[in-house]
Amino acid sequence: MIDKNKIENWLKAKVPYRKCPFCSSSSLSLGNEFSAVIGIKEDGSFDHWNGMPLVVFVCNNCGYVMFFDGKMLGEVSGDRVRSS
Repeated sequence: MIDKNKIENWLKAKVPYRKCPFCSSSSLSLGNEFSAVIGIKEDGSFDHWNGMPLVVFVCNNCGYVMFFDGKMLGEVSGDRVRSS
């Protein structure tokens, strides 16, 4: 589960004037779960053991989806999601 207060505080410090880059709405919601980008091996096959954990934001007006690096936000340590 995501620590929403921690992420909101981090984003307020780093991105105080958040707006959707598509429609300019300031109504954004933080997702309840993590997402991930799965790595791809040199041969083009999926590497399920390597990837990037992501925190998801969704625009409440147009549905545009934004991703933030879970490690940078402090919600992921190594390859594990921090548990509350």
